[in-house]
Amino acid sequence: MQSTIKSPANAIRGYSFAIVNAVISGFAIFINTYAVKIFANTTVYTTLKNTVAGVILVVPILLAAQYRQELRQLTRRQYVLLILLALIGGSAPYLLTFRGYQLLSSAIMNTILSRTQFIFVAFFAVILLKERITPILGLAFLLLLTGVLWGLNLEKLVWNEGAIYIVAATVLFALTSVLMKYLLRSVSPVTLMAAKMTFGSVLLVAYICISGQAAVISKLTAMQWEITVATGVILMFFTLTAVYALKYLPAAEATAVSAASPLVTALLVIGSGGLFTAPAWRLWPGYVLIAAAVALFIWSGLRQTLEQNRKEAAAS
Repeated sequence: MQSTIKSPANAIRGYSFAIVNAVISGFAIFINTYAVKIFANTTVYTTLKNTVAGVILVVPILLAAQYRQELRQLTRRQYVLLILLALIGGSAPYLLTFRGYQLLSSAIMNTILSRTQFIFVAFFAVILLKERITPILGLAFLLLLTGVLWGLNLEKLVWNEGAIYIVAATVLFALTSVLMKYLLRSVSPVTLMAAKMTFGSVLLVAYICISGQAAVISKLTAMQWEITVATGVILMFFTLTAVYALKYLPAAEATAVSAASPLVTALLVIGSGGLFTAPAWRLWPGYVLIAAAVALFIWSGLRQTLEQNRKEAAAS
């Protein structure tokens, strides 16, 4: 079944959620730049951060009868897919990323793949969800890809074992977006988010316990706990906006608009009052291309929705 936008109102909601998601992502990159510096063990940090988000997202299910009823009515196949979602979206890709970090000599590979994840999503969405990429959308994807890669030193790319782990993690994150879009046809966003983050966090906690890293938790300082809770709340809002963007938009477009986060991070760095080094002026053409791509995605999506509605009205 092809993913469609059913009304201009839904399209506007979808793009609004995707833009907010990009803002949250850009802010998360900004604050995590500081957070990772005060954690010697980033595996434990990410696990705890995800757990904070997972605990918050499971609260509606514990308190609202409608979501508990939904859980009782889910089929075995839906449960299997939700467990798969927790595995490929809430736990395994993080573990692969941890391992990749340990083996990579440069962070450039992770930077490039994280910024181009929307291309993987578009590829899988076309194949698995039968989404359609129009020539205008193709141009928007090209502008966005050029923008997010602008100024990166591609000559430092190193293909080694660590890069393979990062590629695997990127593919799993991309498949996660496609699987969430598919599940949203029959599962509520609240249940979807809880399955991904809450059960995914359980798997991550199990990993750090089995790997003997849990003892680090008892040695965390008050500042580290504050950062963990703060970034966990940010992750919760990131997950919420990402899921609702997918609810109203095709998966390829939702993740593409969200990929504008480098522009947001750059603006935050500039506004940090010298706390961080401002981005070089040579990077700004890339940021302009990102902004142009987002504008083109929104214009194309709204135009396509209005044309679809006119055709349906004429047919009826």
